[in-house]
Amino acid sequence: MARGIPGQITITNFTIGSLNLVSDPKVFFHGFEIFENITDPFGHPVAEFNISDPDDKLNKNRITGSYDENPISISFRNEYTGDTQSFQFKMYSVDDLTDGAGVNNRGSLHSKDWKVKAVQPELYLSQKIKEKTYNGPTTKHVEDMFKEMGSDKQVNSDPSSEPRDINYNGEKYINHVKNIVSEHKAVGDPSSAYTLFQRWTNGKPEIIQSTYYKLLQQSPVATLTERTDINTSRASAEDIQNNIIYSKFSPSWSFNRPMENTVKRSFNLSTFNVTDEKYKQQGPKPKNPAWIRPATYADENGGNSGSIIIQDKINNSQPHNTADGIVEKNKFMAHMSQGEAIIEIPANPKITLGSMVRLQIPKKTDDNALGGEGQMNEEALVVAIRHIIRPDTQQPRYTMVLHLAKGGMEKGGSTA
Repeated sequence: MARGIPGQITITNFTIGSLNLVSDPKVFFHGFEIFENITDPFGHPVAEFNISDPDDKLNKNRITGSYDENPISISFRNEYTGDTQSFQFKMYSVDDLTDGAGVNNRGSLHSKDWKVKAVQPELYLSQKIKEKTYNGPTTKHVEDMFKEMGSDKQVNSDPSSEPRDINYNGEKYINHVKNIVSEHKAVGDPSSAYTLFQRWTNGKPEIIQSTYYKLLQQSPVATLTERTDINTSRASAEDIQNNIIYSKFSPSWSFNRPMENTVKRSFNLSTFNVTDEKYKQQGPKPKNPAWIRPATYADENGGNSGSIIIQDKINNSQPHNTADGIVEKNKFMAHMSQGEAIIEIPANPKITLGSMVRLQIPKKTDDNALGGEGQMNEEALVVAIRHIIRPDTQQPRYTMVLHLAKGGMEKGGSTA
């Protein structure tokens, strides 16, 4: 049952090694940020904490950056929903922010400001060296690798992948996974655009193996909108919870093309010069354009003019469709990257990395033929989250910055 207002939280646990920052009256934290990204299964610096240490507690507790000796654990209760969110990290670095001029020394001459950075344990575990010849689905290979590394996180795989012969000779686990991301071919998936990432749900972590196509078929977990009456009595707590504080949409968000048209050339949104073949047949290009972007094709590598990596299927003893999968993957990723947006909302525990949300942006009062902001009302995939926890004097104390991607999948550009 809701007990507070959206964005209001209580820090219930924050420990770095043996140091408890919640109960210790002589060390303070001024807010922190946690980062999640759908392209990173290991978590390169994923959390940053700003700490004031007037009694030199970090040095006294030997918190010097040793990740084995100084695990980081943090939990906070969402006072609006009653949910508790938890994260566990390993130490990555501790930076002394004192500039040497004494400006940060306050009386004791020991006072310091610190920036502590943290990562997922798997970033360290994945540095181990591996030698192995593997035969089987790449999804099963990834599950085995996380176990071999020593990860205790559950691996959730959907859909399954085609069987492969994979040979690795003295490489780090982190490099194996990068290779698999490029070679993965899903069974029965029309795009094979593979994603592997870590997700925290209700304080429980898991490794997700999926495809963007699967993720885009999920039902939205929340409907988010922009309101102008949020500070009035007409706005309920639920309205505040789902209100978009800030939004930035890419120009191409409203011009998404259906998948079957992705090989056609693009509309140049920087100069408003149309460069597709149909326009050329109707008339000449505008005179003296400011800049013409090179035409992009979805069947090129990532939508750019690079060459496509072709896999040698003949010399692989297991039959597979990796080469075909790479082409389809490039088409899909080029298409999905047309629509991206960044929005900030009061923290909502229902929204996790890889989930879908629905946007309801009000239309302009002088609505034009294109529908104004109504063009932005689409379902979108959460591809990155930046959790911002501010000092307790600032409200809303906890907000989430969501990076969204809109992928038109079917005829007409619909998402699902």
